[in-house]
Amino acid sequence: MNSENDFQSAIRTPPASADIRNAGTCAEQYQTPASVSQLQPRFVRLPKPGTLCPFTGLSRTQIYLLCKSGKVKSHSLKRRGTSRGIRLIDFQSLVAAIEEFASAEKQETQEQ
Repeated sequence: MNSENDFQSAIRTPPASADIRNAGTCAEQYQTPASVSQLQPRFVRLPKPGTLCPFTGLSRTQIYLLCKSGKVKSHSLKRRGTSRGIRLIDFQSLVAAIEEFASAEKQETQEQ
C-alpha cells in the first residue's frame, strides 16, 4: 500500500459532510494536490502541559528553553491590559534549531 497515493486521494476526496453551499471553493481545494512541505504551519502553539508537540515531539518546557536561548523565535499575542495571551512559535526556526542540534550531534559522533 503506497502511503503517498493514499495521501493524495485523501486530499482530493471531499469529506461526506461537506457543505453544499461552499461546494465550488471546497471542490477547488481538493482538486489541487498538496505536497507535505506545503502542509507545514507558519506558527505553532505551545503544547498543553503534559503533552508533546504533534509536529516535533518536544515538550512545552523544551520549546520554552529553546525560545529563551534565542535559537527559536516566538511571539506573544495578547490584548492590551491583559495578563494572559497566546505564545506562537515560529515553526521554521524550531525545525532549524532541531536540525542544528542533530548536525552538531552527528559531528560529535564522527569525531569519536
